[in-house]
Amino acid sequence: MTRDQLIQHKELLESQGKKLSPNSLVIRKYKESLKGLSPMQYEAAIGLVLGDARIERSKSNNVGHLLKFEWGALNKAYAFHVFELFKEYCITQPLSPEGG
Repeated sequence: MTRDQLIQHKELLESQGKKLSPNSLVIRKYKESLKGLSPMQYEAAIGLVLGDARIERSKSNNVGHLLKFEWGALNKAYAFHVFELFKEYCITQPLSPEGG
């Protein structure tokens, strides 16, 4: 399963007023397709956790953990750069500081 297929499935569910469960078969299949972090992603993740990010337990049934970043409008270009680096692990794009 590709990231695009996963996003299409998520959007279809949302159009029906449903949410994509973090423990759904679709998510599990997608996670199985991921090959792990590249050396560059691994080093970036370590650096980001030491500086700008934090690791949180998932709020959805405590299934897994997530790497959370919070930057203001001045860092928008940097936020999108980090998003592109970890894109295959992200279902949504960064939110604007206004929340949209």
